[in-house]
Amino acid sequence: MEEISGQIGAMILAFVANNPKAAGIMSMLFMISSILKVLQPAIAQVVALTPSKKDDEMMSKAEASKAYKVVAYILDLVLRIKLKA
Repeated sequence: MEEISGQIGAMILAFVANNPKAAGIMSMLFMISSILKVLQPAIAQVVALTPSKKDDEMMSKAEASKAYKVVAYILDLVLRIKLKA
């Protein structure tokens, strides 16, 4: 098993060495993915905890909008981020 993981690591390092732009893009996508996976549920939790119902309605309206669903689909497709749609 260690031999396979070593080979995979060597392949990744070779890819990064031969394709620095692609590796940079992949790194940026990973960082965006990591941030958004934490940020979206945190915002939803903050909205749910506030005493005002107006922000809950705004959040529900935003999540029901076509624009949000398109963005959620694109994020899921490109970054594999699952947002509640």
